[in-house]
Amino acid sequence: MPIHAFIGHSSGAMANTYALELSKNTAQLPTVEKLILIAGPNKLADIFASFTQAMQLPDSILRIFHQKLETIAKRKVENMSVVNF
Repeated sequence: MPIHAFIGHSSGAMANTYALELSKNTAQLPTVEKLILIAGPNKLADIFASFTQAMQLPDSILRIFHQKLETIAKRKVENMSVVNF
């Protein structure tokens, strides 16, 4: 079944670009004709920094979160951006 469009808002916009990036080398997703991104962040690291600051969490929590995500994603958080994907 063809996918005509991916639509993502906020973090869903980044999730869509990340999914397409992952499937680029594995062909797990069919070709997507249109990609609609609404009010999405560009850099995941900026979102994490803003969140930990808003929640008044110590920098050590941010470092731990980065480490765990980098283990799962097998890439640096600093490289996780819509522009890079």
